[in-house]
Amino acid sequence: MFSDNCRLPGGQKRIQGMIYGLGAVILAVAHIGSGVLKAKTAVFSLDMLPLARIGTWRGLQVQDRIDAVAFRKATLVVLLVTVANLVRRGLMA
Repeated sequence: MFSDNCRLPGGQKRIQGMIYGLGAVILAVAHIGSGVLKAKTAVFSLDMLPLARIGTWRGLQVQDRIDAVAFRKATLVVLLVTVANLVRRGLMA
């Protein structure tokens, strides 16, 4: 049910990596252009990379043990709460 990059054939994995890499470069250029990515925020982002890597590694370890239907429902609940909060904040402003 979950996307498992490790099971892709070599060519597909390489193409997927190139597409993600190109998207990351385009996103970084757009963030620099908009002023979101500056020296101060870039250092913070680099500091967070090890934590993101640990989270990804841990997620890959437990993904096969999680019931896919329950995970999907929990994700939808979290998204619903997030959307409700954004709507609330929009109406209060």
